[in-house]
Amino acid sequence: MVKKRKPQPIAPPPQSSALRSRKRARQVTTLFHKYTEELDLAIDRARDGGCSEEQLSSIDSAGNESKRINGSISSEHKVLLDDVKKWKDKISEIGGRE
Repeated sequence: MVKKRKPQPIAPPPQSSALRSRKRARQVTTLFHKYTEELDLAIDRARDGGCSEEQLSSIDSAGNESKRINGSISSEHKVLLDDVKKWKDKISEIGGRE
């Protein structure tokens, strides 16, 4: 009787890749919470600075500003809205809100 060989796995054991996946998920989750907290603070600063809800809502989830609102704002408001846009962009980079 011929001795059979043990089949060789095609892929590495799932433990190593699963650990990396969980580690990456923890990192992304931590960044998401940090970025959303900073976004909330930036929105509060913009509201306190006199930005209207229309100006804040003109920045969509990808952080793009509406052209018609952009031309009619002061430089102070522009700085505040740019801060909101920055945090929305960072959230989009890591996968955004689902």
